[in-house]
Amino acid sequence: MAPHTYESASQCLGDLVLVDFRLESTCESQFRKAERHTMVNSSMEKLKNAFVKVLGVGPDGNFESMAYGETQGWDSIAHMNLVAEIETAFDIMLATEDVIGMRTFVKAKEIVARNGASFA
Repeated sequence: MAPHTYESASQCLGDLVLVDFRLESTCESQFRKAERHTMVNSSMEKLKNAFVKVLGVGPDGNFESMAYGETQGWDSIAHMNLVAEIETAFDIMLATEDVIGMRTFVKAKEIVARNGASFA
């Protein structure tokens, strides 16, 4: 019997409820690589979008060089708005020391990764 080809991971996983456990690994492997790639892109996009939305920087900006107090618009009020936007986008709660330590885009990426997002 040929394996079934699914159009989405959710369709595939939904069917798993009805089938034998042995098929789970086949189904999961079909989407694992694609989902991992999507997660990486969407994590970076989510983080960049938070900076774009809060700081008003262009989507093609040099994010790696952005820093608190140096990037136009990134003041104390914008910082708290950025923290809130990142927490909402990633469904996380940042620790106080992370809020204080998040002084660059690069550091924000490290902090979000430490909270479960994948940027690999």
